[in-house]
Amino acid sequence: MATIAIFLRPSAKGVGFPGSVYIRVIHRRKVLTVTMPYRLFVEEWDVGKGFVVFPPGVAAARRGYLREVEEMLRLDVERLKEHIRQLEAEGVEYTVQEVLAVLRYRSGCCMLKGYAAVQSALLKLRGQERTAEAYLSAMRSFVMYNGGCDLSLRRLDELRLCGYEAWLKERRLTFNTISFYMRNLRALYNRAVLEGLIEAPRTSPFSQVYTGVQATKKRALSKTEMRILDKLDLLANEKDTGGSGLRQALDIFLFCFHARGMSFVDVAYLKKSDVCEGLISYLRRKTGQLLEIRITPAMQEIIDRYTEETAGSPFLFPLIREADKPLRRQYLSALRLQNSRLGRIARLSGLQKKLTTHCSRHSWATIAKGEHLPLWVISEGLGHSNEKTTYTYLASFERTVLDKAVEKVSRAIKKAG
Repeated sequence: MATIAIFLRPSAKGVGFPGSVYIRVIHRRKVLTVTMPYRLFVEEWDVGKGFVVFPPGVAAARRGYLREVEEMLRLDVERLKEHIRQLEAEGVEYTVQEVLAVLRYRSGCCMLKGYAAVQSALLKLRGQERTAEAYLSAMRSFVMYNGGCDLSLRRLDELRLCGYEAWLKERRLTFNTISFYMRNLRALYNRAVLEGLIEAPRTSPFSQVYTGVQATKKRALSKTEMRILDKLDLLANEKDTGGSGLRQALDIFLFCFHARGMSFVDVAYLKKSDVCEGLISYLRRKTGQLLEIRITPAMQEIIDRYTEETAGSPFLFPLIREADKPLRRQYLSALRLQNSRLGRIARLSGLQKKLTTHCSRHSWATIAKGEHLPLWVISEGLGHSNEKTTYTYLASFERTVLDKAVEKVSRAIKKAG
């Protein structure tokens, strides 16, 4: 549990000048402080007990200010303790920076670093670790561009953002990476506007920077390639191939595919309590959206294969094995192992493609498109908030169809000649 203490830092100007009040938090041997916007003289502070005192003969106006500081410090400490209690109750692995972010957020006039840290902590409490990390990553990138200095969100104007974009381009980052940073900064900015922390501008300061998504080459598998994986026997030569571990990796890959392209992170966090009467109901880790999936015979066969192994676990699959240890760390370890094993499976099966956890999702979408399912159905199946995202998934498929169309037209011309 983190510990909290309040101190007064005497003014560097010497006696006769007010000093700064700061709060110190210690957690896991890490110490961090935040300076509060309160100014007190040495005689107005009890060093031993760490709270405000009222010197004899203090003027009424000053006494009123001291009472206000006393009350605000009390509220600050209560707010910190409540935040710590929430983090502890959720079993979230947190840092001392995330604890103090609550105060930086309020006392720093909505500074980017503090606000990003607070929003990140809230997202982690809701289980959206990936988005939480994205917010922090975008914040750190902008602060690096800004010479390591924090910045008030209200000062995120068009000129600064255009300069930031140019800086990112100079570092030869891809357009999608630039967009990633900009979209996360925009999300933080828009949330601060929504909460009334900054005034809504007439036009968005992000209107002149790139926030789109360029279609990248997807590694979707064809129906034939999926059938090869489905029929692959990895246990025949278990000693040579490490069959049991690879079998699990293949099972999880196929489960993701049959579960409408469920993301690996969602499979890893699936609990037995999410299954009821042949239906899986879960919240997407990325968006928080509730999805429901009917369990098919193929999915049930895979689930049944791990019933014994997960007998004492709340999770459906043996990817996160210890509920009392940091879940995120176990998930990331499982993700690395899964991708490593999928690479071996691709070589054993003779597939000339790089096999990753995300391939199953793209493959489901592409095969569904090939089966002439409407775009809205595919979008709903994947849990996309809009069809634009689904278009990005299917871009490579559409290009393949167009390439074949070009070839067909070319052949038609030659035949006509």
